[in-house]
Amino acid sequence: MKSYSTFSYATVLLMVLLTLLGCSKGDAPRPDDVAAVRQVMELRAQAMASKDIAAFEQLLHEEYNDGPNTKADILEYMREVFARYDQIAMKYQKAPVELKMNTARVVQRLEFKVNQETQIIHDHELLMLRKSNGVWQISGGIKLGVL
Repeated sequence: MKSYSTFSYATVLLMVLLTLLGCSKGDAPRPDDVAAVRQVMELRAQAMASKDIAAFEQLLHEEYNDGPNTKADILEYMREVFARYDQIAMKYQKAPVELKMNTARVVQRLEFKVNQETQIIHDHELLMLRKSNGVWQISGGIKLGVL
């Protein structure tokens, strides 16, 4: 009868090593990247308030793709929103930033107020960002039809 104990110990050891490698500090949030992602959120709020479509466009990754919505769809929608309202205020909850290599994910609550109306529009989003050439940009998650 063959002994399988060596095989079992080797398998367990391999699994433990792979788990430890997966938990290495390489995946720990990097403060500079977290700050850069938060800066994108702030620049987005500023672009909304100033209704600056060029500034908004710079925040979108060239390969923005979120299901059926492309970068062109998002920009068309934002042009319509900017034309529809004289004033737009966007506040966002500073939510945790999840980083993995050159991608980030932010689940956050949003509040929109338009044209000094007393009613506040509440929403939440799962925003995806990608870092290309050292720059963080939104690569998915902007909802259409909220405003």
